[in-house]
This record gives sequence, C-alpha cells and structure tokens, in this order.
Amino acid sequence: MPEVSRIDGGSLRFYIYSNEHGAPHVHVRYSGIWVKVAIGDTSHLTGKLPGRQRNLVPSWIDDHRDDLFDAWNREQRGENPGKIV
Repeated sequence: MPEVSRIDGGSLRFYIYSNEHGAPHVHVRYSGIWVKVAIGDTSHLTGKLPGRQRNLVPSWIDDHRDDLFDAWNREQRGENPGKIV
C-alpha cells in the first residue's frame, strides 16, 4: 500500500492501493482511524474523521485532484504512484 502523501505534520497519511476497483479513491489514516474518500467528489466512502481533519482532507483532495487521479492510474497499471507534495 504505497503512501502518496502526508499532511498536517504527518498526522494525515494518504494511500492508494493496487488492484482496487470502483471509483478512484484514497485511503486516509489519522491516529489509527482509516477512511476511504472518493477523489472525484471527496465523499467519504467508508469511515469518519474527527472535526478539523474532516475538513482538511476534502480541501487537500480538491487542491491535488489531478495529481491523485494520475497516481491512481499509475498504481492501477502496476506502476509506482509516486509522491504528492
């Protein structure tokens, strides 16, 4: 499970898994909580983040949507998704 980015001092980590199907999405880890968030519309597909983090994630995805779609596509082809800063 390649980590593609960290934000908020490393407390929020974003991952893209290979061989996953369905809408392009990222897995986000925060303090032992895992959520799955759609890249396209930032809807939470699974899980729920607390307060401030719940607002940071969609904002970050909005700002990096093109890079996330590129990383998703690379990972689906079996390539390294790279890092997003």
